[in-house]
Amino acid sequence: MNAENAKRLFLDHYRWANPALTLVMGLSAGFITYQVPPSWKQTHPAIAAILDGFVWISPVLLIVTAVVLIVCLVAYYFLSPSIGALEAELAEEKERSEFFHQSLRDLFVGYLVQFADKLEFGAQNEDCERVTLYVHNDGNLFVPFARFSKNPQWKKNGRSQHQDDQGCIASGWQNGWYYSNAFSEDGRRWKGEQRALGMPDEIVQKLKMKSRLYAVQRISCNNGLNHGVVVLEATDPNRYAEGDIKAELEGMAQYLALVLPNVKQYIPMVETAKAKGF
Repeated sequence: MNAENAKRLFLDHYRWANPALTLVMGLSAGFITYQVPPSWKQTHPAIAAILDGFVWISPVLLIVTAVVLIVCLVAYYFLSPSIGALEAELAEEKERSEFFHQSLRDLFVGYLVQFADKLEFGAQNEDCERVTLYVHNDGNLFVPFARFSKNPQWKKNGRSQHQDDQGCIASGWQNGWYYSNAFSEDGRRWKGEQRALGMPDEIVQKLKMKSRLYAVQRISCNNGLNHGVVVLEATDPNRYAEGDIKAELEGMAQYLALVLPNVKQYIPMVETAKAKGF
């Protein structure tokens, strides 16, 4: 056993050894002044003999446990990491975790970029398209994990979470597929159409991208588990016909259905998504 393993072994066992030694020392101190009732030597000779033994050995036991406890306290003081060391270790671990999460996100964003190139984002109407990967948290929420648009305003992070029973996402999530390019150009009517899909008014008012075309493909595994949705949207209602993009989104969903189950546990969910700026 090397020194580092011995140190870890000591620190692990000290957690229970300290209260145990303290208890033994307290009991020993109590027995030093204890007097076995004389009548017990007649009525309970066996118990009296055991108690006499404890009374006889208690001074030695008190001294030994006190010395061991002091040695353990000193050793723990020098061997246990300081608050500063713990904070540094925690910060380092947090940095590694954030780097991993960002790398994972960049990987999926790169895949969305390839998908966008395939669908010729930006070829018409000056960057009217956006694609987003929403991962389901196995409760009732979606987290927008990866997003791409050539328009810098629509590429920005938005809400940190989405209810799975609101908006176009809900229809795609429940039915496996959703497509509509019938949303109004008029801003007031457009907001009413969003509210008709179950979107709360306070959220509708904050939506920056007034998309008039939505296509939502659910990501489902062969075992029946659903892991999220891919949402393609455009401000031009004629940008994509349903027949032109349905096969493309289905192909993307099939690929993601193979990948997501293996990495989903490493994807930051609602609590950490807020910290990431979504």
